[in-house]
Amino acid sequence: MAGDAGDAVRDRACRGRGDYVSGSEGRTTGTRLAYRLSESLEYVTELTRREEERWCEERRADVAEYLRSEGLHHGRVREWPAWHIAPYVSIWAIESATAAESVGWWVICGDLPTDYLSASQAADPREALRAFAARWSEVAAYMLRGEAHPTIEIGSPRTWPELAPKLKKRAELLTSSADDETSWRRAP
Repeated sequence: MAGDAGDAVRDRACRGRGDYVSGSEGRTTGTRLAYRLSESLEYVTELTRREEERWCEERRADVAEYLRSEGLHHGRVREWPAWHIAPYVSIWAIESATAAESVGWWVICGDLPTDYLSASQAADPREALRAFAARWSEVAAYMLRGEAHPTIEIGSPRTWPELAPKLKKRAELLTSSADDETSWRRAP
């Protein structure tokens, strides 16, 4: 068992395969966060390559379903995440609906809320991770005050006391991962 959840996540960092191309589409004005939150990242599970591939395939399916449920107009969902730490978090480059081979959206998925943002808000997966962290930190602050966020909906007011600290912790872990250089080195 790792002593610190942030260290545990950083120790299991996996970089995405291939490159992404920056693109842009209109800004999102609101979103509903799908969530699957566990208590904490208490240990790191070493995955075999096959388990990692299966985990990524399952997250890709989750991303596709989430985008359908949100009614987001987009191009293809890439076969492999742009960045991930299996089995915790993945960032997916979603093709623009208007510019083939360009990233129009970023989606985050894993043992945390599933959310998306326009590529105009983040040029690469690392910036996307920071943008999700900032967004979730803001939403958690609203929830902790007992106020509804003006554009983002997660849970119901009765669940906010339980969800807000978890969302805040996820935002801190994302920021920590974005700041950790070892999480962003290309695999040999």
